[in-house]
Amino acid sequence: THCISSAASDVYKRQPIDSMALKIETILRFACERQGINRTIMKLSNNKFMVPRAKTLSHLFNNLEQKGFFDEKDIAIFNYLFIMPEHTNIRNEVSHGLFDLYEYNANTGLMILGCIIRLSMLSFEVNRN
Repeated sequence: THCISSAASDVYKRQPIDSMALKIETILRFACERQGINRTIMKLSNNKFMVPRAKTLSHLFNNLEQKGFFDEKDIAIFNYLFIMPEHTNIRNEVSHGLFDLYEYNANTGLMILGCIIRLSMLSFEVNRN
């Protein structure tokens, strides 16, 4: 029980990082919407019907990358922090409860905040085409 109460008392440390990590995907979904990029894909379900599924963060990022929104540095940092499974992949680790307590630290928070700031610097004007 000590481990559980200790983890519960550390929630104030985890909440900002959890929230910011998930906001990255929200911002990319919003950007895709403004660009007229479909945010869902059709997949075959277990019962053989085609059903819409939300695109993954990597699909959203790749769609925007193909439209030229990101430079080499953006691509490298986003791939390292949020997309490539063999790297940090913060959003996936956080959303599935796999992020270890020691990973919740100021450096992680600042890296995520830096990515949010970088995304806010990009112009995702509505594509009227």
